[in-house]
Amino acid sequence: MKQHPPIVALLVLVVIACYLGWSLITGSLRIRGVPEPIRRQINPRENWFYMRIILFIFGTIMVAFAWMLF
Repeated sequence: MKQHPPIVALLVLVVIACYLGWSLITGSLRIRGVPEPIRRQINPRENWFYMRIILFIFGTIMVAFAWMLF
């Protein structure tokens, strides 16, 4: 039986990757529950703290996804 590629999961990963790329380029990160975006110019330590957490979670999801496909 032929398996179809998980298109929906790929689209979700692409959207998350685009959001992370845009956050890294602009230096502004929006977190739910925080009223103002966290800007790299104003508070670089907090910005990189949240970016490391988000990038770690995204990397873990990517490794799990790659493990399931290959």
